[in-house]
Amino acid sequence: MVGEKGWVLVQYNGEIASKWRGPMTKTMYAFSTAEPVQYLDVRDWGGLSQVLIAEGQPMFEGLI
Repeated sequence: MVGEKGWVLVQYNGEIASKWRGPMTKTMYAFSTAEPVQYLDVRDWGGLSQVLIAEGQPMFEGLI
């Protein structure tokens, strides 16, 4: 079940709205510049924390 191991609050640093599939839970997360902060399952955070934008900065930053 999604979130059963906990959640991490993240900020999306992308410039356009996009959807990302969590690598572990396969949950779809929708991000936009209007709502850049949301929770991810901690199991998905490990994979998504490695995604970089073109400038080499992280696409997602953990806030807690």
